[in-house]
Formats: sequence, structure tokens, C-alpha cells
Amino acid sequence: MEAASSNLKKVNLECGGKSADIVFDDANMDAALPSAVWSIFRSAGQSCNAGSRLLVQDTVYDSFMKKFKQLASTIKIGNGLDPDTEMGPLISESQLNRVLSYVKSGQDDGGKLTLGGKRLTAGNCAKGFFVQPTVFEGVDRDMRIFQEEIFGPVLCALPFHDEDEAIAIANDTKFGLAGDIWSRSLTRIMKASQGIRTGTLWVNRHLNPGPEVPFGGYKQSGLGRETGMEGLMEFLQTKHISLQLTDSFERVRR
Repeated sequence: MEAASSNLKKVNLECGGKSADIVFDDANMDAALPSAVWSIFRSAGQSCNAGSRLLVQDTVYDSFMKKFKQLASTIKIGNGLDPDTEMGPLISESQLNRVLSYVKSGQDDGGKLTLGGKRLTAGNCAKGFFVQPTVFEGVDRDMRIFQEEIFGPVLCALPFHDEDEAIAIANDTKFGLAGDIWSRSLTRIMKASQGIRTGTLWVNRHLNPGPEVPFGGYKQSGLGRETGMEGLMEFLQTKHISLQLTDSFERVRR
């Protein structure tokens, strides 16, 4: 944006996110659970729309998180070229150090590390930049790990009481790129969908890629949209031509 300012060049920016994955107590847990796991640990968390903040209704929080951590602990980590691998490495040593620094920050700030948090160096992980699937609980909303995009396999989990609190927590970040809502209640879905300020909300699913779907963010997640008709319009200029049809114009035309 700064580089384009000298001649007002139009820019379309996608600047990352800190997306909330919201699970209400009436959700289909058989679908919500694996989706919540893979929304953060897919690509080792190196996804702009990763569900890095998991918000679970307090009535089901304990049971859901127990199953979440059990499933996350079974993820097969290794060489991304191995078809049996489910989670590969981070892209570089600098990103590895960045992720581990966030883990330390979370612990220093009082977050409860309940899964992972360490680099893997044994076996087929010896030559890469691998980090365990990591879960923090007992976090405060003002902690860096809850507010900043880590871009690694690090999840913050937090219980909420009702729809209003879930919406408030989801919006309590400078980002607004994507998010998930899991519920069987259309009333809950509509209230949360309308209240959460984010460019994309998936309901009872995670990800629906396609050229017809616009993608982009609110707030500091960026400007403009990619793909879809909205994405096409980013490359066009609108021209308004205002023409007064006078008698003289009609005579000339004839």
C-alpha cells in the first residue's frame, strides 16, 4: 500500500487472520470435531484462514476439548511428500523459531499448554522444521497468542456462555478474514453470522474453495476481494457517462 501511494495505484491486499471456530452445544459434534482439528493443523497451521481460535460453548467445552486433544495427538507428522503424512513441516527455520517464540510467550503470559508445544527432531522429523500440534487453554483475550497471527500449528481454546459472548470474542481482534460456526439452530446461525465482522463465514463446514466464491477480509485482514464477481470487479474501473438528449442532437443524428 505504501509503495503504491506515489501514483495512487490500486491495490488488493490479503493480510492474514486470526479466525474463530465457534462450536455451539447443539452442533453435530461428529462433524465439528474433526473439522476443528484440521482447520488449524492443516498445512501445519500455515494458512491465512486457519481456525486458530477455538470457541466452544461452556456446556460442552470439557468433553469437546478432551476429544479434540485425543484426535490431534494421533496426527501423523512427517515428510510432506509421504502420502501417509497428515501434517508436514514449517516452511523455514525462521518460521520455526517464530512459532516456538509464540509458544514461550503463551506460557510466560500464563496460558495453560495442554498439548504439544515442542519441536520434533526424532526419526523422519530430524531434517525438517517440525512442531507438534499445540493447544493452549486458560488464555486471556489480550494475550499475544490469542491476538496475533502465529501461522503455525498453535491453537487457543476458550469457552463461551452464549451467542453474545461468542460474537464478542470472535470480533475481539484486529483481523477479520474467516471463521466457522457449528450449530443446528438457524436462529443462532443467523445471529452469529450477522454479528461477526469477517469476510467469510462457513456454517457447519470449513472451506469451500471455488472460483465463484469471493474471498477477502475486514479490518486489518486486507482490502478488496479475490475470485468471484467481486474479485473480477477489482480489475475494472467504472465509468459514468451522462448524456443530455437535446433537439439539436436529434437533428444532427437524423
